[in-house]
Amino acid sequence: MAHVVMQAAEFASTEAAERCERELRSLVDDYVRFEASDPSPWATDRVSPPLTDFGRRHGVEWPNEEASRFLIKGLFADEARVMCVDRMVFFWAGGFDLGGPTLRAIIARLGAIAVASECHLSIRHDAPDARIAELAGFLEDEDLADQFTIDDGAGDAGEGLFSITVVGPHDQKRIVFDDSGSQDWAFVALVPQLTGDDPALHAPDVPGTGPESSGRRPRAQPESPAEVAQKLSAAADEPEAALAAWLRLIERLPHDITALQEATECFAALGRDDEADALIIRLLTADPGNGSAQFVRGLRFAYRADHENALAAFTTTEGCTCDPAVAVEARKNRIVTLHELGRNREALALEYGRGEPKTADDFDDRALAEVKAGEYAACIASVGRAVELRPRYAMSHYTLACAHALRGDRPLALAAIARAVELDPDLAPEIADDPDFTGLVEDPEFRRLVEPDAEA
Repeated sequence: MAHVVMQAAEFASTEAAERCERELRSLVDDYVRFEASDPSPWATDRVSPPLTDFGRRHGVEWPNEEASRFLIKGLFADEARVMCVDRMVFFWAGGFDLGGPTLRAIIARLGAIAVASECHLSIRHDAPDARIAELAGFLEDEDLADQFTIDDGAGDAGEGLFSITVVGPHDQKRIVFDDSGSQDWAFVALVPQLTGDDPALHAPDVPGTGPESSGRRPRAQPESPAEVAQKLSAAADEPEAALAAWLRLIERLPHDITALQEATECFAALGRDDEADALIIRLLTADPGNGSAQFVRGLRFAYRADHENALAAFTTTEGCTCDPAVAVEARKNRIVTLHELGRNREALALEYGRGEPKTADDFDDRALAEVKAGEYAACIASVGRAVELRPRYAMSHYTLACAHALRGDRPLALAAIARAVELDPDLAPEIADDPDFTGLVEDPEFRRLVEPDAEA
């Protein structure tokens, strides 16, 4: 059996890791289709189109060199694997380093804090011996009892290609796997058992020891994302401390959308909006293609009701971001901003350009664009699909009520209002003031629904 060759990447958040996982799964799917349909999928005189497209999408030119190829011939669909565990993403196959340094560079552009081709993980636990015993017990139950070794974590991992170090308050314990072609597959089987442990590539230092004595490479960064998160949690009621922590994270991850949003909100809470704007301008001056900074810039314009500049920023974001999730949010905010500007037909065209809706949120977004553009029948159909998927979401019924009211169907409008208010009584004042229901303001039943104290 070929030994495992694995790319491992650590991210600042589970959301960022999940976005990377989706990107890698999309690459795998595209490559499987290419390998099955192309008459010469393993030709060496070109870069495979799925790799070229993936690199271009993320701002990297994929080189025509062996180290960056997918060298599994005819077995890619069976051998290539992607897995996400908390903030970690793993991509591997047997015997080949898929994508090599080129893919690792793209994963870094997707927001990875660290990327490695040798996978040494660490987790924190109050009782390292007990946690190692649990992990070993799992392997024994899987008939893999002789496929690992356990040591005290001192020094390097010897012949180990993979390892998991459990770090406690005063000691540590390590489980090690070599590259024999069997122990490394035991490591692959064990990794999902770390879900909830927040595994990381950079082991925390043990009190009284350093990175060298614990057998780890020195950290590439002074603080891990977990440490930043702990400080942010402790500083929840201290905006200055929280701001300082977010700014440190931004210095390391200037494209991290969460860090940017949180930092600007901290500035706002401290009454320092000018500094928030200066942060965004600084990031965009250093990297005009920073889609996350451009997106937050759009949000700040929107908060100030500067809708023209907000629209320009969201449009620019779509064109420059390498993060598909940020691109999706930029498109949604473009649509909302067009509505604010009264350009409802443009908003609807943009909504239709997003492709066919699949989720309840998708159908709700489409229905809202349709009702604002006067497409009431289409809106009613879209809301119907949203309600099928998510029947107890009050806003779906609210949108449905608007469509019926605007087309003059009083009974159906009142029925939808009744359902919306039943699901979320707090919507009643908003419905009472909504101009879409101007034709119902004198209706006793409408008043009863939105003004519970009104006389019938």
